[in-house]
Amino acid sequence: MINTNPIIVIEDDVDDLQLLTDSFADCNILNKMIHFTSGREAIDHISQSNEQPLFILCDVNLPKQNGIELKKEMDSIEKIKSMKIPFVFYSTHVSKYAVNQAFDNVCVQGYFQKNDTFTEFSNVIRTIYNYWALSKHVTQY
Repeated sequence: MINTNPIIVIEDDVDDLQLLTDSFADCNILNKMIHFTSGREAIDHISQSNEQPLFILCDVNLPKQNGIELKKEMDSIEKIKSMKIPFVFYSTHVSKYAVNQAFDNVCVQGYFQKNDTFTEFSNVIRTIYNYWALSKHVTQY
């Protein structure tokens, strides 16, 4: 059975958000997308909600607090940490250093590059979604 929990998207760029929205439609992803332009908004929402997100899709380059700093803060909040929400980065900036930071310093579950074409972008979104929608999660038991 496919997991229908909402997907949290943290993205401050309007064009990239539109690309994501279009990709969700193209991939026939029916899960509710909950969008935030800043990490602070996402933290406030998750802290106050009882709804378990399917996963968090987060841009690395965010204003005020980048994705790495955001993930560190989320991991320091017991309620959010205990939810064990899969956290996936997607970014135009991909380097060995950035990917190492994401996996070594904050233990993300994925790091993907924003692709140049809509088809490539949608294929990555479809792959991420299918993996987490089919994966069993500790909160299901």
